[in-house]
Amino acid sequence: MAPSPTSQIAGRRARFAQAYDEHFRAVSAYALRRTTPAEAEDVVAETFLVAWRRLDELPDEPRPWLLGIARRVLANQRRAQHLRVVRRHL
Repeated sequence: MAPSPTSQIAGRRARFAQAYDEHFRAVSAYALRRTTPAEAEDVVAETFLVAWRRLDELPDEPRPWLLGIARRVLANQRRAQHLRVVRRHL
């Protein structure tokens, strides 16, 4: 018998919660070493949002995957900041 939709959702939530609980500090520390505290909060939030959306891709050892997401979020954040500065000077 296939698992019920409710148990599937509960399983996804539990998997995400475990990844969050185990790796929040590492992702947060990674972001804090590379940007301001306020921006680091945004990076961490966006990282775990992406992780939730792509939960089916979450590897058994998620830390490198999560840090890769954080790296790309930081790059996008820096790119957006640069574009804002350039547009102000046009």
